[in-house]
Amino acid sequence: MTSSARLTSIVLACVLLAAFETGFIASLPGAWRFLPVVFATSVYLVQLRGWRFGGWLLAGFGVLLDLLGIGALPWQTLAYGAAALAVYAVSLHVFSNRSLYGLLGAGLAGWTAWAAGQAAVWGALALTRQGAPDGRAFLAYLGWHLFFLMLLLAILFYAVPRRTRLPVHR
Repeated sequence: MTSSARLTSIVLACVLLAAFETGFIASLPGAWRFLPVVFATSVYLVQLRGWRFGGWLLAGFGVLLDLLGIGALPWQTLAYGAAALAVYAVSLHVFSNRSLYGLLGAGLAGWTAWAAGQAAVWGALALTRQGAPDGRAFLAYLGWHLFFLMLLLAILFYAVPRRTRLPVHR
């Protein structure tokens, strides 16, 4: 497969993944609507596969949420961009790409940067009284997002056969 055909197929898969999360998963009842499929896939691609494109997928998802106006809060690009940078930095300099510990650590680093961005936006909205969500609902949103992120990363780690994780391109 040529590089342009491969890039086209990757971009198409990313668009379909984002459509799946924003269209189907967001309509699920209860806490299930907080399944961060794009986030988990991005962390997996960056950490275990060594693909920088995974970070662009994460940042692009924030742009998509802002363009469509369907994010839980405005300015999702900043939060997801910070998460992409954090995941890339820790996967490159801190964690091994061969362990569940490394995958979960990169996910936690990305989630922390994302949550800090979300909290900054929430705080700005609360200070200006421009429709910030309830504080308890916001904390529940962050907590469920973290829980499902760790769960999805563990599932990805064990569901993808080890032989398909190599070679790593950094």
